[in-house]
Amino acid sequence: MQPEHEQSTRRPRGRPERHPSRRAVLGAGVGLLAAGGLASARSQPERTGPKPSAGKAKNVIFLVVDGMSIGTFTIADMVMRERGGGSPESGSHWANLWSKPGVRRSMMSTRAADSLVTDSAAGGSAWGCGRRLYNGSICFDTNEGELEPILVSAKRAGKATGLVSTARITHATPASFVATVPRRSMEKIIAEQELERGVDVLLGGGAGNFSDDLLAGHPDLTIVRDASSMRRAAGVEGRLLGLFTDDHMSYELDRPDTEPHIREMAMLAIERLSKHENGFVLQVEAGRVDHGGHANDFPAILHDQLAFEETIEAVTNWVADRKREEGLDDTLVIITTDHGNGGPQLTLYGDEARRGLDTLLGTTHTLSWMLGQLRGRPREDWASGLRDLVREHAGVTLSDEQVDWALKPTRGERVDPFRGANSLVSAVGKVMADHYGIAFVSKNHTAEHVEATAFGPGSESLTHRIENYELHALMVNALGLT
Repeated sequence: MQPEHEQSTRRPRGRPERHPSRRAVLGAGVGLLAAGGLASARSQPERTGPKPSAGKAKNVIFLVVDGMSIGTFTIADMVMRERGGGSPESGSHWANLWSKPGVRRSMMSTRAADSLVTDSAAGGSAWGCGRRLYNGSICFDTNEGELEPILVSAKRAGKATGLVSTARITHATPASFVATVPRRSMEKIIAEQELERGVDVLLGGGAGNFSDDLLAGHPDLTIVRDASSMRRAAGVEGRLLGLFTDDHMSYELDRPDTEPHIREMAMLAIERLSKHENGFVLQVEAGRVDHGGHANDFPAILHDQLAFEETIEAVTNWVADRKREEGLDDTLVIITTDHGNGGPQLTLYGDEARRGLDTLLGTTHTLSWMLGQLRGRPREDWASGLRDLVREHAGVTLSDEQVDWALKPTRGERVDPFRGANSLVSAVGKVMADHYGIAFVSKNHTAEHVEATAFGPGSESLTHRIENYELHALMVNALGLT
């Protein structure tokens, strides 16, 4: 049976979508905090979800790796175990949490209101406002209008708020915790809403969406543009905006020293926000695992997933230190993903699988970086160029047949009966599957159920199987925002 609140997100047939003007969206956003909330949030149907928690959390840290298929999780765990000598405790920090007292684990559905396969806007909004929405919308219902995101609720309750992402900070997942727009593409409006709604720490990419005029209107911001300036600003009071690239930040495997590591951004945000006497709510997103899935680029996926694992370890240690040194067990931590992407799986037997992982770990740049280099060359040089780039950066010598197969899409030729596997990136990914041992389903999101893990006050409400929107109620109840 469908939950009552999910039914309300469906647009009756024949009724056009109502997309407000930019002025109307911004007008509602600016008056949001003063008005004590959005009308649509007050009038929405009662939410289902976890029962209110007996213990209250002062802080919430929400860690999300965007687009993580279970194959991604599995291979990262294998790599970490191999690096750690094969002992059980040397594997995934995320997986190792499951055996610790007080840690809850759940299997979570991911679908949107209008699609069995969600996008990041609907997936993130399920957490952000507790509703299943249409793909493409950010905390915005086509019949009811704006729905109140959790950072807005937290800010009104006197808490500090933060967003960290390796994608554009105006991208769908970080936006879903604070913005209210009918289309995720409205990123310049999302930038305005993030600043107008008082987010205290914003760290990520997406400088191209923050105009000079917009920034000039917020003189309370400390603005940093690279890793070293971010470190220098660590002790500066007030709101912090870090914009490290115009677009998304680089993949971890390609990341220059000028861009900070996701772990460093997360811990700087936590240190700043934890000084707030009323607590904080922070979302941290490893956004580019999803992009690697779309590109069928497992070197990109793996290293960004490993960077997320390092972030889990750092956050877990911070919570443990806080409890041991200050006697404070007041932070709810949630770790999850919004959906799978590409469905990568290690799929060779015996020694071939181990050789594939060795080749993967020896790759020095992402496949996306290599294709970027290729596109800068004349088309007649692509065959030799692809062979040279893969040999130099992946240690693999492609055969003439493999090169020809990889470049078929550039000639308008099919390489797979499945329409979603006929791009250049998919063809290159398929060729490299012979060398990495890792094959993809497509370059699209997948409908697979995903892991959700929680510990800290309020985590006892996490049941073994949940709908994605139920994490919103878990956070709201743990914080006492209701």
